[in-house]
Amino acid sequence: MASQRRISSTSPGHSPGRASAAVARCACCIAANALATELNPSFAPGLNTLRPMFLEEAAKRATFVN
Repeated sequence: MASQRRISSTSPGHSPGRASAAVARCACCIAANALATELNPSFAPGLNTLRPMFLEEAAKRATFVN
């Protein structure tokens, strides 16, 4: 009998302490958890993750504070 892996909210890939985002080929964010969006605002579902880096100077400076 093959073992089945059950995915729950405590699985390593679904930990609330980890930032995760799913990005499509066209660099559009499909899904992201709250921590990923907090770390990088362009990781919000429905947004293109590359657009702010090239077109929005204020967004780039907010992400890469130096």
